[in-house]
Amino acid sequence: MRFNIKFTGETAEDDDLVAVGEITLGEDWERFHAPIDYWSTRDYEQSWRIALNRLVDGEEVSCLITSMFEAKYSNFLTIWPLYRIGNQVHVQNELLFPEDLDKPFNASEPWLSVGPRETVSDDGRPISEWVVSLDEVRRFLEGRDADPKS
Repeated sequence: MRFNIKFTGETAEDDDLVAVGEITLGEDWERFHAPIDYWSTRDYEQSWRIALNRLVDGEEVSCLITSMFEAKYSNFLTIWPLYRIGNQVHVQNELLFPEDLDKPFNASEPWLSVGPRETVSDDGRPISEWVVSLDEVRRFLEGRDADPKS
């Protein structure tokens, strides 16, 4: 049940202002494209550490942002909602549309825009979800990532 999130050091083929990242969730991994004209890679990484530390410190909901834009120019953000249940963290992937929120999106506290965990969509389909252990999240934060692709 490995966990890792990082930038690969690459940029998108067609845009130097988009950094390529990778998230590892158990045996699965996905690449993502993070625009770096509003947030730097360091901003993303700092946000991830804060979000993950919340879970380790006992909070039940958090989220990772992998696509952040300036609010007035953004149609959507890409986030990974995190739900801690006991010693497990349930991870989903979501496009967050700011206009659908009850209050303005706050990049300093993105978890405030995460709704309750759902496992079935409005049209009855299962929502993709990965499960990693809280211990793996803790290992990642302590710099002991066991991901062989690192």
